Amino acid sequence: NGTITTCKSMRQDLMKRGYGLFKDGDIEVIGQFLAFNPENCDESEKPNWVARISSFMHASDGSYSLVIMTEEGI
Repeated sequence: NGTITTCKSMRQDLMKRGYGLFKDGDIEVIGQFLAFNPENCDESEKPNWVARISSFMHASDGSYSLVIMTEEGI
């Protein structure tokens, strides 16, 4: 929930990486950004959610809130 002011540049970055986007909303950018493995991150056994969320937070600017549930919890 919220507004990501860097959404346009994040969308362009995702498209350069080959990710397909269907809508113009922030939520699709958030989902796709969290779906990819950040650079220099070992995910050989399972997704590294801390690294993915950290990468998203460094790339995004604005006012938003997220709730993410993983195997370990919320």
